[in-house]
Amino acid sequence: MPWLTRNSFAGIDNPSELVSAQEVGDGNLNLVFKVFDRQGVSRAIVKQALPYVRCVGESWPLTLDRARLEAQTLVAHYQHSPQHTVKIHHFDPELAVMVMEDLSDHRIWRGELIANVYYPQAARQLGDYLAQVLFHTSDFYLHPHEKKAQVAQFINPAMCEITEDLFFNDPYQIHERNNYPAELEADVAALRDDAQLKLAVAALKHRFFAHAEALLHGDIHSGSIFVAEGSLKAIDAEFGYFGPIGFDIGTAIGNLLLNYWRPAGPARHSRCRRRARAAAERHPPAVDHLRRALPGAGGGENPRRGAGLPRLCLRLSEKGVGGRGRLLRQRTDPPQRRTVARRGYRHYPGRRHAS
Repeated sequence: MPWLTRNSFAGIDNPSELVSAQEVGDGNLNLVFKVFDRQGVSRAIVKQALPYVRCVGESWPLTLDRARLEAQTLVAHYQHSPQHTVKIHHFDPELAVMVMEDLSDHRIWRGELIANVYYPQAARQLGDYLAQVLFHTSDFYLHPHEKKAQVAQFINPAMCEITEDLFFNDPYQIHERNNYPAELEADVAALRDDAQLKLAVAALKHRFFAHAEALLHGDIHSGSIFVAEGSLKAIDAEFGYFGPIGFDIGTAIGNLLLNYWRPAGPARHSRCRRRARAAAERHPPAVDHLRRALPGAGGGENPRRGAGLPRLCLRLSEKGVGGRGRLLRQRTDPPQRRTVARRGYRHYPGRRHAS
């Protein structure tokens, strides 16, 4: 591990202190390992990109440059929000490998949401992370020359193409990547046949391509966030690029809505409504802006999660394709997914105006 001779961190000065590694990743794209010292303590995380989509196999090739883009996105975000971004210790472009801080004392937020483990600070910290990184990488903060240089640095066509397909194309057409329960067939067909909806989605797709407003995380959902008591850390930024600010914010909100609309007692929903109403009353101008800017991106997260790559990779994993570990299942049952998709798009402003 030559990087250790150049970069001492986490109290490690001697490479011989690290004696073993264990694969821990169950993601769709990459290999992830924990590195342990002689006492069996995990000291660092090593993540390596593969030249294809891991859960599909070599039939779906994918650029290794995504590793550079992820490392540089996380380094940039750490500069502006160090308390809420995983720290990158080292990146090797030849091997497409990055070494990052160990977060064994944290848990993936998706699993905690499914298990009803509540972290009262998490939403506020997620909002702070997004505010800091999106503001400080935008024209509101950067000199125009620096901003344009960063836009060029973070051009990410291969990963943006995946987002384009999974958010804006696949859910609204018949495609082999779509995978959903048979009970939803009528609702999926209704999405495909809704011309006004597809016009609204086309407008969002144009914004995704044409509005280089800030350095986005690009895939900010609960599976890309670690949480612990009093702490939240963003990870997995290989979709990072300069795009519309509302995309990250809307994606985060849309993903949390998937958890909100799962089966739950009326008391929980009532409590959430009271908190949301109180926040709206404190900041009415901000709420008006959010209603205009974000519902499309939030709605786009719901059919993507319900029918896109995550479910495809789950299906392939269950059939033994890829064969590298268990993928997290989507825990929202068909009626709840149907409700989320319909509510997310029903309240998209472009849809109301077009009717």
